Amino acid sequence: MEKILKYPLALVLAAVLTFSAVALAGCGSGSPSSGSGVTVKSEDTSQGIDQDVSIEKTALIDIPEASVTADSVSFENDNLCVNLTLTNKTSKPIQVNAGTLGFSANYINNYMVSDGYLHEELEPNESTTEKISFSTAELRALGIQQIGEIGLGLEVKNNQTSSDYSHVNYDQICQQIATIKTNKIDSVDMNADTYPEAINNPGFLSLMGVNMVKFNGEGGFDQNGISIKSIALLKNTDEELTVFVEIQNNTDMLVGAQASDVTIDGEMAYEGNWTGVAVAPHKIGLLDINLDDISSMMSSQTNDKDENSHLDNVKVVGIEFSVRDEKRNTIVSPTELEFSF
Repeated sequence: MEKILKYPLALVLAAVLTFSAVALAGCGSGSPSSGSGVTVKSEDTSQGIDQDVSIEKTALIDIPEASVTADSVSFENDNLCVNLTLTNKTSKPIQVNAGTLGFSANYINNYMVSDGYLHEELEPNESTTEKISFSTAELRALGIQQIGEIGLGLEVKNNQTSSDYSHVNYDQICQQIATIKTNKIDSVDMNADTYPEAINNPGFLSLMGVNMVKFNGEGGFDQNGISIKSIALLKNTDEELTVFVEIQNNTDMLVGAQASDVTIDGEMAYEGNWTGVAVAPHKIGLLDINLDDISSMMSSQTNDKDENSHLDNVKVVGIEFSVRDEKRNTIVSPTELEFSF
């Protein structure tokens, strides 16, 4: 799988929600008492994450060279933590990775998530415990309220680096998506598309400091098991515009969706690969296109001082959309798509 850039939606939302959680800590959900001088101008009516979550000890990887076990889950500092035991069974150093640019395939329920980074070096025959963390703010941004399933894209590599570092090499031993089912699995609809409701919640958007410019719940693209479920154009408090494309992978393969050759109102704004997202089998991923970043890059090349003025009334954003599987076989050939706003 080619290197996939992580989408920043939940990272942006996580920062805002973390601030909001601190600011609102200790405040009741009811109306303020008379004479308090407090006026609630916006209220987040989306529900929080159900933290009554547990798992049974689960073997995620068990091969002659290594084992990875999920021992338990916990909530700390507004993060869902998956507690792991990692074991190197070999006489050579190994790496265990998750959520890296080279292989990012973590998910919660049916949504790909940007959190869940792990990079651990294990000495020969070493066993250690580590945590993988997922921001609950990111989960809320995706409309997730109960956690039924956790997917970890794990990679084990054999360190073949020479002692003098004249030869640096890591041979891949294992790469797979491992599934952890929680005690909530039977009460969670794993096919529910919860993101559109969350992203259209006015109170939630207000707390994020984001305005919905336009949302289209009919993506209009469906080819070879890959469909576009929705398109959203959002504007933040800095007047920055970002397009979010919700992609459903209905195949049995891990795929990488790519956006290239971005046009704004018919004018080429960026030529080449701009961004991408990995989507696990039968899961949903979000592809983001930050128009201000693209416009700024385009303007820097043309020495245009009024770099983003033409974004004030964007009508059409176009991309070349393509999808490949993890062996780089073409699933969706490069296809020109246009999103109207």
